[in-house]
Amino acid sequence: MLHRATITPTKGELVEPWLPTRAWWDGIAERGPVGTFRLDDPAGEVGMECFLFGSAGGSTLFVPLTYRGAPLAGAEQHLLGT
Repeated sequence: MLHRATITPTKGELVEPWLPTRAWWDGIAERGPVGTFRLDDPAGEVGMECFLFGSAGGSTLFVPLTYRGAPLAGAEQHLLGT
């Protein structure tokens, strides 16, 4: 299924300031997307989009994001945006 949507802020704008706050961030700020894939719930309740961000230094970060129609109880500390 193809999803056509305008998202503001963009996923990149949400992820960029969040990455340096992660304990596993490698400190390399200059990186770009090298791949992405999406997994959809057949019932349409949850989606998962996975990003690979590469750097010239060779490291690649895997960043999975989930999409939900309603908040997930107890997961507020992991929320990037609404």
